[in-house]
Amino acid sequence: MTAEYSKIIKVLEAIEGLEGDQAAAVAEACDIISDYDAACQSAARMTARYETTALAIKKDDFGYCCPTCGRWIRVPDSWCHWCGQRIEWDAIARDRYKEERNQRRTHRQ
Repeated sequence: MTAEYSKIIKVLEAIEGLEGDQAAAVAEACDIISDYDAACQSAARMTARYETTALAIKKDDFGYCCPTCGRWIRVPDSWCHWCGQRIEWDAIARDRYKEERNQRRTHRQ
């Protein structure tokens, strides 16, 4: 938890003489502040994954996995659909994908 939120919670908890609904409202406010801080930290982690590229890990001749979560991903994908990590592909994977895509287009015509 950030220092600012900790200070606010300490001030709220230091209020004395509250009973009933007032005490419940202060407790609820402390819970909301804690939840908000956790949501901000989670959003910051997800944003960092989304904006920072990581090189896909080659598992075998036809498969790659996400460097963050380890789940299988497809070559043209820009992001991992499981964890949101932005994916960068090596030249071999990009070239193989382009070649296969061109072959599919040729066979369709």
